Amino acid sequence: MNKNIMAVGAHADDVELHFGGTLFKYMDRGYEIVYVMSTNNISGSKRILQPDGSHLKSDVFYVAETMAYRKQEAADAAKLFNTTPIHLDHPQRHCHMKDGQGGLRQMELRYGCALPSVVPENVPSILTAFEDQASIDSLAGLIIKHDPEVIFTHGLAEVNPEHHCTFLLVKNAYWKAEKQGYRGSLLMGVRGFAELGKFGGCWETWVDVTGYFDRRMAAVHKHVSQYPPEFKRGITHWREIYDKRGKICGVEAAEAFNFVNSPKPDKACGELTAELLRNRADKTPWGPVETAT
Repeated sequence: MNKNIMAVGAHADDVELHFGGTLFKYMDRGYEIVYVMSTNNISGSKRILQPDGSHLKSDVFYVAETMAYRKQEAADAAKLFNTTPIHLDHPQRHCHMKDGQGGLRQMELRYGCALPSVVPENVPSILTAFEDQASIDSLAGLIIKHDPEVIFTHGLAEVNPEHHCTFLLVKNAYWKAEKQGYRGSLLMGVRGFAELGKFGGCWETWVDVTGYFDRRMAAVHKHVSQYPPEFKRGITHWREIYDKRGKICGVEAAEAFNFVNSPKPDKACGELTAELLRNRADKTPWGPVETAT
């Protein structure tokens, strides 16, 4: 059995926020982590607390600078999982460009627009990568190369379109790899947002991540531009989700998932993948609709 798992997030910080506790639990059982990001991280801002601690301020930066610090933060977080990030580098749907007057303006990547210097012409944006055969083949090749026991990625019901388009890319690459003999499973994480209705907060399996919250948040806080360590509201929000799901599942804390496909019967599975299958068979009650913050 090839003891590794793959996690594919859209942006720097998504891997930790969606699957952090599960990844640490697998890692503690001897698994290597294949840490993948689908976008090039050219869009974003830096969250900075005001001097009085009352609220967060967002400072916006030029694309090259944004890409550099977000990728460095991903590398810092990945070290906690004893790995390094793999960047697919599909352009995000918008970024901030210099406006010629010393300022910045938000630009959307649309048909015929001038591309930022860090974006190659032949790479489709994350919004269309799932229908680009070269992009599908590239990720399918990565899956076959590493042969992960499980692949974790975003759910289809996501508020951020770059998240659910990442799911579509991973899903298409997964089935391509499956046709070439890949035998592992694919699961999508569950965030839970009220505006998505009941479907947005439902799950069919889960991992007991009791005792992993602090390690998970330590990895999240490596993305200091997005989640400064002083961001107490974010810590409270995520602990509430952990606790709420744990209570429903009968443990102290849980991370929730839906299966896209289970491992093949002839695929050797480890202890935690067996836990996912067992929790699914136990007919876990569907989770509540959670309110986004």
